[in-house]
Amino acid sequence: MLNARAKSCKTEVDRLPGLQRLFLSCNNILSFDQLACLGESRSLSELTLDGNPVALETWYKQAVLRCVLHLRQLDMKRITDEDRRMAGVLTRKEEEKKKESHKQTIHKEKRRLAIRNAAQQWEGVKACLELPPTNGSKEDASPENSPGHSPGQTNGLAQETSPEEPRRISPVSGPERPSGGTENRLRTNSRPNSPRDPKLVETGSGSVQSLSLSDSHLAELEGDTLRLFGLGALEALERGWGVQTAGAVTVIAFRFINFDVIVPTLPRIRVKFPNLSVRS
Repeated sequence: MLNARAKSCKTEVDRLPGLQRLFLSCNNILSFDQLACLGESRSLSELTLDGNPVALETWYKQAVLRCVLHLRQLDMKRITDEDRRMAGVLTRKEEEKKKESHKQTIHKEKRRLAIRNAAQQWEGVKACLELPPTNGSKEDASPENSPGHSPGQTNGLAQETSPEEPRRISPVSGPERPSGGTENRLRTNSRPNSPRDPKLVETGSGSVQSLSLSDSHLAELEGDTLRLFGLGALEALERGWGVQTAGAVTVIAFRFINFDVIVPTLPRIRVKFPNLSVRS
């Protein structure tokens, strides 16, 4: 028999290779990580942890069995085969959860890089198409004062590049004009958000479906909204869309894409997505 606090547990276990029974009741053990050292003991068969905060946790018994594989008795109660089976189920669920979390982390990083690169390419295109200064004035060379060919401006409306307020295209009426509402507002003479803008990388991973992802473009579907980042994302419009999925799309948001490139796709968009909102 041995009474010891969890903090000195590892030291005591190392010194007692033949330890069979360990009583740790009422020792203020707060987490299962503090019990991990007990897993190194192959001789430990009986353990008591009642009176500790961890004993109140959900799946308490199964979590302890994950730490101490050879345990035969916990809190004076025999470990059954069903207990071990449930411990195995819990272990697999935890492993799957970690894999899914790792997968989502990788996807979020790829998404962030794709949007950043699409924004950088967009800035490069804008720089190439900007007109040279007139009469030595820098102001005349700005996208706001350019007479016609800035990729960020069409018919007096700026290419909408804010991730929170995407440019919305109607297959019938063309670019949506400002309506005064927050969601539908178009900003004039605006520049794309910085690639490091945190708004660009926030996403509800549970409801977002990635359709196309590369180093420089991203196409994703969230609810009724199809978002296209970068020129390469237009390939998502050509993919095989199911009738139900295509019918659910009511908004297409183009970001970091020259409007002149978008125009030729509008007839196909009108056919493929029949329920797109028509706005004036």
